[in-house]
Amino acid sequence: TYNALVDSLPTFENEPKIQYFENNGGVYAAYLDNRIAIKRAVRILAILKNHTTAFCHVFGWSEDGTLDIHMSEAEMQEIDVLHVHKTIYSYLIGCRIPEDFPTPHRVVLSDRQCGHPIASLPVFNQYTDAPKYNFTVCLHQPLFRMTLDDVPRILEWISVNLAFGAEHFVMYTLPSTDMIRKYLQPLQEIGLLDIHLFDIELRETEDSHGQKCVINDCVYRYMYSSNRIILTDVDEFITPHSHDNWTGLLSNSPCADKSAAFFRNSFFPTQLSRESVQMSVGSLSPNNIAVRKVMLSIVTARAISVNNGTTLAIFILQDTIPSKNERFKMWSK
Repeated sequence: TYNALVDSLPTFENEPKIQYFENNGGVYAAYLDNRIAIKRAVRILAILKNHTTAFCHVFGWSEDGTLDIHMSEAEMQEIDVLHVHKTIYSYLIGCRIPEDFPTPHRVVLSDRQCGHPIASLPVFNQYTDAPKYNFTVCLHQPLFRMTLDDVPRILEWISVNLAFGAEHFVMYTLPSTDMIRKYLQPLQEIGLLDIHLFDIELRETEDSHGQKCVINDCVYRYMYSSNRIILTDVDEFITPHSHDNWTGLLSNSPCADKSAAFFRNSFFPTQLSRESVQMSVGSLSPNNIAVRKVMLSIVTARAISVNNGTTLAIFILQDTIPSKNERFKMWSK
């Protein structure tokens, strides 16, 4: 049975690639989740259509050398779907395993309990009892529309975050942007930067090139090796106001003992003129928004009130407080 299921293994082992099956999307990577013994599971990151029925076949070697197999129906969990008109959605697939099941090394998905395999993934066990980094910074979506001209911009982003306390960086590229890897290789060789290929084709997902799948991959891949994971974009910086670095910022904040911290976005115009500010801020505005003007010195800027919390809130002044009937969304960075 095992030989039949894993007869045609993918060529990769250490670096995931999306395995597509039929027209239902595909799976990217599988991780062992051992955090709660009674809820042990293999977590599979996927980009799928609205719902796909699948069964998990988890394999593990016992101490006596025998091969154990556990089969269960896959638990399909949509990841905060926006319900837009796209065909592929980010999913987290759960494959439950018993408390006494040996450490799994592979999971195979099938369309029926005894059906043909549709995907075969090595199970990554990332556990370590001694985190290597204090802060790991993950770009929270794959690099897209990037060219070699953007390499200095990426290097600048890394340098600024290093000054604030970052120790490790993670990026995901698309097939169209993977050429950047070559020019960042020196940073990879010294262990400062990890680059993973997220080989999704075209922009067919509801969340910008499988953004939620990439976020979850970074969390599951590095949650044991880093005390904190920071999710941000290449044009965003978490900038301490009254402290030198992120350690001081978090140690003296209400989030010091919390599992997550949220930071409000602020936009700083490069040229202080009424037209340039309104143009740069207004270009970020979706349809059907309420606009409220605030004063920044002699410059009029805009704060965008969000309809149903679906886009960014823009705050120019620290003392600009939205009225109670306005809703603003804070991204988790």
